[in-house]
Amino acid sequence: SGFDALTIDTPDVLNGIHEDDVILVVGGDGTLNRVVNGLKGKETSLAVFPAGLFNTFCRTYALPCSAQGLCSAIKEGERGAVPVGILGDRIFISNASMGYKARVAERLRRKNGRKGGFLSYIGPLLRAWVDLPRERFRLHFGDRYEEVTDSPLVCIAPDSDGEGAFLRLYIVAKVSRLVFPFLALAVFIAVPLRKEISLPGLRCRRETRVEVVGEVDTINLDGEVIRTGNIVIEAGIGDMEVIGIPPSTLPRHRLSLRYG
Repeated sequence: SGFDALTIDTPDVLNGIHEDDVILVVGGDGTLNRVVNGLKGKETSLAVFPAGLFNTFCRTYALPCSAQGLCSAIKEGERGAVPVGILGDRIFISNASMGYKARVAERLRRKNGRKGGFLSYIGPLLRAWVDLPRERFRLHFGDRYEEVTDSPLVCIAPDSDGEGAFLRLYIVAKVSRLVFPFLALAVFIAVPLRKEISLPGLRCRRETRVEVVGEVDTINLDGEVIRTGNIVIEAGIGDMEVIGIPPSTLPRHRLSLRYG
């Protein structure tokens, strides 16, 4: 059978794709984010070849990292849905972040440093640490809330169990500048593994909906930095299925269809 090669400049490029097509995504988490947002509302299939820097999504689901392994997975045909986070009319499948990590991503975008590999991250990482953000905001969970101040880092990772999708939150706040890098490293390690960890200054929560109220106008979605004044994130199940993931037994309530 034949194939088409598309360069994803905007999500609109994907408008002509049919639901029975298999889309091969070659890139990192940011590229994958743009593709899944272009495909929202379409029950199609994705095959992902990791070609980014961190490839968090592929590491989370232990997807093949070689061309031979990916071809075998496509041939076997095993595929399943994945949990997603929903923010307005956008979704994310790896993680969303506020505070320090969002500042790093924003600095990196300004210098267009992703082309330099891992070394391009060192400058933004150090600069963002020197200028640790001092936002003050609240994370609301229904009638409960948590205050986040002083060197904040919040990562939100969509996850699931036998009952459905939820959001796994990693919250670093009210820590000194010297302690912060160690807790940030713990978060960066735990997020791809979807592990719950608890350390002084680091808390984990499990929620299905979170509203952010306060001094936050930038959020990092799978490496894509967006600006928003109203941050309400919900858990849902993606419309697309990913090759190499076992068939899902998640309830098919399809929250991700509730865009905009």
